[in-house]
Amino acid sequence: MEKRHSFLARAAMMLLLAVFTTVKAWATNATPLTSTEGLKLVPGLSATGSNNYHSWETEYRKLFDGEASTSWHYYKGSGTIWEENGNTIWGTYVEFQSASACIPVGYRLTTSNSAAEHPEWNPTSWRLMAKANSSDAWTTLAEASEDHTLEAKNCQPYNFAIAGNTTAYKYFRFEMTEPDNLELAELNLWEAIDPNEPKYAINLPTNLTHGTIDALVDGTSCTEAYQGDRVNIRVTWSEGYDLARDEFSIEDADGNEVNLDELWRESGDYYRTYAFAMPANNVTVNANIDVKRYQINSPCYGDDGKTFSISPRKATANETVTLTITKLEDVLIDNIVAWYNQDSGGGKEAPLHRMRGDDSAKDDGRMILELTKVDETHYTFLMPAAEVYIATDLHYEGKYGVRAASGMDDESFVVSMDNISAVAANAGDELWVSFNTDGVENLTIAGETTTLTVGNGINSMGAGNYTFTMPAEAVEISADLLYPVGYEESVFDGDCWVEVSVDGVNVPRYGHVAPGKTVTLKLVSKDAAYIFSYLYIYENKHNQKLPYTKTGDDTYTFVMPACGVDIRYGFGNPVNIVFEPNGGTGEMADMIIGQGGTITLPACGFTAPEGCAFEGWYEEDKPYKGVMLEGSSYYADWNDHTLKAIWAPTTQILTAKQVGDKYWTTFYGGGVGYAIDNDAYACAYTATLDEGTLTLHKLGKVIPAGTAVIIVSSEATVNMALSTDEAEYTVENSLRGVSLSTELSVIGNGTFYVMGNANGHFGFHEYKGTNMAAHKAFLFVEDESNNWSSNCIDLSFDEEDEITSLPQPLPLEGSRSAHWYTLDGRKLQGEPATTGIYIYNGKKIVK
Repeated sequence: MEKRHSFLARAAMMLLLAVFTTVKAWATNATPLTSTEGLKLVPGLSATGSNNYHSWETEYRKLFDGEASTSWHYYKGSGTIWEENGNTIWGTYVEFQSASACIPVGYRLTTSNSAAEHPEWNPTSWRLMAKANSSDAWTTLAEASEDHTLEAKNCQPYNFAIAGNTTAYKYFRFEMTEPDNLELAELNLWEAIDPNEPKYAINLPTNLTHGTIDALVDGTSCTEAYQGDRVNIRVTWSEGYDLARDEFSIEDADGNEVNLDELWRESGDYYRTYAFAMPANNVTVNANIDVKRYQINSPCYGDDGKTFSISPRKATANETVTLTITKLEDVLIDNIVAWYNQDSGGGKEAPLHRMRGDDSAKDDGRMILELTKVDETHYTFLMPAAEVYIATDLHYEGKYGVRAASGMDDESFVVSMDNISAVAANAGDELWVSFNTDGVENLTIAGETTTLTVGNGINSMGAGNYTFTMPAEAVEISADLLYPVGYEESVFDGDCWVEVSVDGVNVPRYGHVAPGKTVTLKLVSKDAAYIFSYLYIYENKHNQKLPYTKTGDDTYTFVMPACGVDIRYGFGNPVNIVFEPNGGTGEMADMIIGQGGTITLPACGFTAPEGCAFEGWYEEDKPYKGVMLEGSSYYADWNDHTLKAIWAPTTQILTAKQVGDKYWTTFYGGGVGYAIDNDAYACAYTATLDEGTLTLHKLGKVIPAGTAVIIVSSEATVNMALSTDEAEYTVENSLRGVSLSTELSVIGNGTFYVMGNANGHFGFHEYKGTNMAAHKAFLFVEDESNNWSSNCIDLSFDEEDEITSLPQPLPLEGSRSAHWYTLDGRKLQGEPATTGIYIYNGKKIVK
C-alpha cells in the first residue's frame, strides 16, 4: 500500500503542475480541475453524519447515492449551526469516508435538479477537509468564498482541484455556509489512476432487436471499469416492448449475482437505469426485451398461495387471458372482478364499463373488464393495454361453525384463516380473531366440550388480535370489549387541559372504557387569559359527532359508544358577543366565549317595536352571513362581535303587477313565516330551474320561514300576516332571497335573475344591478354550473292551479302539442306576440 501511495503522490504532483499552468481568472479561492485525464472518481464514498437532516427525500446521504436527480437540501430555519473558535457559523456540513485511504487531487460538485429554478440555492462558500485517522484533527484541502462558478443548470457537474496534496486520507468533511437555502446533488472526489490497477470487463448482450443497452461510468459509455466504480446500466426499448425484468440480472465471472439498485428517477416508460458497484471480476449483463406484458395483480393467501391464488401474473395486450384459481376446497368465491385504471390509456379493445355497486370506486376512474366464467376455477377476459387488478370477495366455510355468543356484537370482531373471512372451519385450522379494539377482556372461545382462554389455547398477538386452533366442534366467541378515549392532554404549554373520568376514576389518554358508561370531562384553565372555546367528541366508527351534556360550569358528560372516541377541545382569549336592540327596547347580557369557539344564538330578549316580530340576528361586519336565526350556530373568531336584532312586520301588504288576467309578485320572509289572507284569491308557488326553464310548484297560502316564493293573485294587492303554520305542500325550490339589501358579490359569483316584464316578454330576466332588494325572490346560477345561456327564463306550471282559477285545465300528460294555445283553447299561428298565459307542450307558459 505504501508503494502504491508513493506512486499516486508523484502522479498527483505532476497533474497539479499541469493544472496550475493552465488556470486563468477564476472565482475567489476556487481552482478548476481543467482535465480529468489520468484520474478516476474515488469509489465507495459513504456519509457518516451531518448536522442537518431535512427530510428523507433531501437528506445528506443523497450526496453519495450516484443519482444526480436526487439532492441534499439545507435551509437556515432548521437551525443547523456549529461552533468554531468561539464563533457561531450558520450553515451545514456532511462527514463521509472512503472505503480505503486515497490521495484526493480534486473534487466534484453537481448542482441539484432545482438549480435552474433556484440558482440562489447553489453553494457559494464551502470548505473541504480531511484526516487520515478518525482521532486526527481536520486538515483543510480546499475552500471557496463568494464563488459563483455553479450556474443555473440542473444536474451539472463542476470539477475543482485540490492544490498540492500528496497525503492519503480516509475521513472527510464538507462544509457549506450561507445563504438561507442550499442544495447540492452529488459530491465526489478525484484520485490519480494507478497504471497497475486492473480494469474488469462489462459484457453486454448483443442480440437485443427491439432496444439498446449501455454501460456508463461517470456518464461515459464504457465496456470495462475499475473495482469500486459505480456503473450505470441503461436499457431502452421501442414502443410496444418492455424489459423483461424477471430475466434481467448481472453476474460476475464466478456466476455470483451482483447486487443492483434501480434508479427510479432515471427511469421511464421506455427505459430503465440500474446501478452497481464494479466487483474485482468481469461481469455479464443478462437482459431480454420482448413484447410488452402487463402486470395482472391478484390476491394471494396462505403459504405460496396454497389457500388461494390466481395465475397468470402477466399478459400482452389483446391476449385472451384465462385466469386459473388455485384454492382450498372450503374457500368459496362470493364475487370476482377485474379492472384497470381509466387514466392508464389502455384497454379500449376490451369490453368494459364503469365500476358499479362500489361507492368508493364510482369516480376514481376504475374500469371493469368483462369476465367470462368457464367453471368454478377458471375465468377469461381480454387483456387491455394496461395493468390489471383482480379483486375478490371470499369466505372460508369448513365443517364447524364459529359465531358470536349471545349478547356479543358480531360486527365487533372478524374470524379469518390466512386473511380470508371464516364463518366455519375444520378441526386443526389455525384461525385469527381480530377485534375492533385492543381493549379485550375475559376472552373465551367455547364449545360443548372445549373452553379456550388467553394463555390456555388462545394466543395474544397484540393490538386486539388472537389466534387459536379450531376444535372438532362448533364454538362461540365472547369477550368484554373496552374502547379507547383519545384526547390531547393539554394545550397552551400546559396552562389548559382536560380531565377524563368514569365513576370518579381517571381515564388516561387512550385509556379504555366500556360501552354505555357515562364519561365525565372537566375542562380546566389555570390562566385567566384563556377560557373555554369549544368541545367536540367524535366517534371513530363513522367519524360523527356525539352529543354531550353540560353538567356544570366546566364539566360535561357523554355516553361511551361501542367504538373509540376522539375528544377535541380548545381554549382561547375571551371574545365578547354584544346584542343590540336595533329599534327594540330592553337589555340582553353579553355572551363570552374563547376565541375560535361556537355559540348557539339565543332567543331575542328585547321587546319588539310595535307591529314587528323578531326575525334573527345580523352582523354588519359580516354581511355574507345574512340574517342568522335563533338556535343556529355562530363562530366567534379573534375579535369582539356586535349582533343586531332584525325585526319583521307582523303584517305585509304586497303590490303585484298584472300580466294577462292575473297579478304577479315575489316574496321572501326571511326568518319568519307568513300566511296569505284566507279570503284572498291568491296562491304561493316555489319554482325549480332546469336547463333554462323555471317550473312552478304549488305551495299554498302558507309561506314557511326561509322560503322564497312567486305569488299569483286575482287582485293587485296581497295581504299577509305572520304565521308558524306548515305549508300545504312540500315542494322543491330554486328560488332564493335576502332579508336585507345585499351586494351581489356577497351572495356569490354567477348570474342573477329577477321576475319582470321586459320587451313584452314576461319571465325571470338577468339582473344587472349591484344590490339585491330585500324580501324579493330571485334566481342565482353559479358560473361553473351554468351550461346554458339566456337573458330570460320562461315560466311554466307543473300542475293545475285551482286557487288562481285558470279558466282551462292543462292538457293531460301524453297529449302534448308543439302548437301554442290560449287558455280558452284557441290555436295560435306561431309563438304569441303579446304577454299573457298560454299552453305549449302541455304546460302553462307565462309570457
